Amino acid sequence: MQIKTNGYYLSQPIHWEDWHAGLKFEGNNYILIKFDANKCFFDSVDDLSKVNIKNILNKENYGFYKVERSLLEIRYNPNTEFELIRYFQILSSEILLDEHLKEYRFIELDI
Repeated sequence: MQIKTNGYYLSQPIHWEDWHAGLKFEGNNYILIKFDANKCFFDSVDDLSKVNIKNILNKENYGFYKVERSLLEIRYNPNTEFELIRYFQILSSEILLDEHLKEYRFIELDI
């Protein structure tokens, strides 16, 4: 299976909570992943109106990826002590499923 590069994949809302000095903070974030031929760029936003693909491509937030059959592997900070590996099941070229069973749906860019 293949992933698409003429847009980006957007996650379902990912709920988070954090405690500081007895105060609870919580909200939802969305993760965006934009693939090109060699790398993938990512960002996290708490409001979908803040999605800006140009900002994503100008950041240093990127990983390297490989696709084998229906499995997508992304390596962030490869070969460092901070390396992080994420796995996704490719359900179709439109839908990715992460290791926490969150869907990422493809959104095509008007170019």
